[in-house]
Amino acid sequence: MAPIDYGSEGGEIFLGRDFAAGKGYSEVKAAEIDDEIHRIIETAYHQCEKLLSEHMDAMTRVAEYLIRNETMDGETFKKVFNGEAVPDKVVGADLMSELQKDLNEKIGEPAKPESAEPEQSENK
Repeated sequence: MAPIDYGSEGGEIFLGRDFAAGKGYSEVKAAEIDDEIHRIIETAYHQCEKLLSEHMDAMTRVAEYLIRNETMDGETFKKVFNGEAVPDKVVGADLMSELQKDLNEKIGEPAKPESAEPEQSENK
């Protein structure tokens, strides 16, 4: 089929406009259009199904990363998809520790050792 506009002439159907107005093309042409649309959709479906099955391992890696980290940027996606090792994101208390460590490095202070228990004052 050639690229021809087989759409309606009047635009959107609105109250008061005749719903029974003609399509501007024959039933045979309508069947050709339906067949072509069906062919395009079927082809795209099968291509998609093939891509998904060919890359199932990579998609599983991406899904597992997203389950653990919730989001990923484009660069991380490429690395995970290609099987490169990508550390999980740092969140919560780990994030605060990382930020403090980075700050200390930038201002030249040594990093404080992490303690498991909070410090208690000597005054009782």
